[in-house]
Amino acid sequence: MPRPPPSVEWTGGAVSGPAIEFAHGNIVAQGSLAPSTDSNAGYIALRTLEKSEKKRPRYLLEKGVLTQGDHTVSMFVHFPLPSRQLRKAPSTGQHKGTPYALKRHAWHVVMFGEDEEEDLEQYPLCFLSLEGEAIKVGAMLCNSNDWTAEQFFVPFVPMANIEGADIGAWSGWKLLTLVAQPNASTLFVDGKKFGVAGKTASAPIIAFGGHPYIQSNETEMDVEAFSSLWIWQARALSVAEVAEHAREALAHPPRALDRAVEQKHVASSDGKQLVVDPAS
Repeated sequence: MPRPPPSVEWTGGAVSGPAIEFAHGNIVAQGSLAPSTDSNAGYIALRTLEKSEKKRPRYLLEKGVLTQGDHTVSMFVHFPLPSRQLRKAPSTGQHKGTPYALKRHAWHVVMFGEDEEEDLEQYPLCFLSLEGEAIKVGAMLCNSNDWTAEQFFVPFVPMANIEGADIGAWSGWKLLTLVAQPNASTLFVDGKKFGVAGKTASAPIIAFGGHPYIQSNETEMDVEAFSSLWIWQARALSVAEVAEHAREALAHPPRALDRAVEQKHVASSDGKQLVVDPAS
């Protein structure tokens, strides 16, 4: 049986082109872009364009990607993750007595979901760094006002004897594919099954590459760069289908990071909309 086409596909072209229309909404982007080449995909670098800019770089959809029921999301993310001094959350309110107030930490948010009616703010895929511990990959699934909830952070438990379990040693581009079903999610890295989490996010995904709202001095951080995006709504790809998708995606990986190229191709930014000059 042939693999079904994704409901959303962006493979690294100019942001001012087809990507503006994907996922049923416009993109509000801040950052810098490297265009694709004949053999490699382009990428979005999540860096502010002005040193004085206090708002976070973000890649925000006006209408979220529905995550109810089965779905699959795949994207390239660049490693190692950006480093920054770890810090504790304030030991007051929703953080009081939690590990995040007692221990220095940082989040790297790959996918961000929000449901305002249900008061949910979730990270369907993220990396958690806790002081003195190895980096973990998982999902943050709390109610926005309950940081003490059981299974607040649900890790993807690595498969036995898997190669590459040390996330801190990852480098370059990695294809991360999240296959989600109502009661569990599976993470694949470069087409290989990495681990399983016993719970799945329910809030619609509205942003990629970072937390779209908070300021840059908080514990949530962006990934350095991401590229390409495939979404299958109402479809959990099989192991064979994920492997086939990875073979195709890895045949045209994102180009190497190049800050000079990024700046060359950014014409202007109003702090909300990334404007790209394809002719530059």
